[in-house]
Amino acid sequence: MTLMREISVNSSSERVGANRRPYVGAQFFLGVLASGCGAAAVALLTLMMQYR
Repeated sequence: MTLMREISVNSSSERVGANRRPYVGAQFFLGVLASGCGAAAVALLTLMMQYR
């Protein structure tokens, strides 16, 4: 039960931090987007190399 309370407190504090610093969330989102694009580019490159 105490673990759940700690998790809820941590999530609420993270929300407050995100509201105070929205650019951190934007950087995280952009990082995930860039990593996803990089993975897609690598997959496309491997497919092109296989078809050659």
